[in-house]
Amino acid sequence: MPEGEDSTLQNELNTVDTLNNTMNSETLLENSVTDANMVNESGNIDGNTTVINENSTVVDENINTENNVGDTSAQTGEVQDNAVALGTGGGEVENVNSDDEQMKQDAESIKNNYEITLPLRGTITSRFGEREIEPKFHTGIDVARDTGSEIISATNGTVILAEEQSSYGKVLKIQNNDLILLYAHCDELLVNVGDQITMMQPIAKVGSTGNSTGPHLHFEIIYCGRYVNPEYVLEFKE
Repeated sequence: MPEGEDSTLQNELNTVDTLNNTMNSETLLENSVTDANMVNESGNIDGNTTVINENSTVVDENINTENNVGDTSAQTGEVQDNAVALGTGGGEVENVNSDDEQMKQDAESIKNNYEITLPLRGTITSRFGEREIEPKFHTGIDVARDTGSEIISATNGTVILAEEQSSYGKVLKIQNNDLILLYAHCDELLVNVGDQITMMQPIAKVGSTGNSTGPHLHFEIIYCGRYVNPEYVLEFKE
């Protein structure tokens, strides 16, 4: 091949190589832009994930806070371990983890450290624990008597709640250190928040206020933030 033709062919080959390199560079640039967009999109996703994680942290903090509430008996009976925060139906709530052994230990502690007596004599119409009617778990004991029958304080203490609620009706809560007693569905309350109460002092009258099917006392015992079966502490007699 003549020398001039060889030089021309070499130049054409060089031109083709240059075009190929240019096209490859453009392709790489486009891919880089695409990768950058994907990074940005990933960044947005990561950002959303961070928000979700932050929300999860808040939820965890709320859970811890709720659990900590139950550690303090002064929180008017919001409870832990074998109970849940007081709800509708005068504390007659579902899904209560009834740790029977713990309740028996708590009952012994109450009997050894507090003077306590029956708040009312009458007919037991619903006991603590599982039952057929709703709600399925009953966190107190129901004692039926005629409307207006006198309810006495089962122990010494301070009134921390005296009000009317849609579920409990007219309700009292009296606290003595780690022990809180609740009296619900009353017809009349005879004491007020802040009053110092002595054992056997008249505090209310039997009624059927709130979520109730007839005149009775719904009586609960809460010790160190845990529900206790009243019949583990007291012998209820008619």
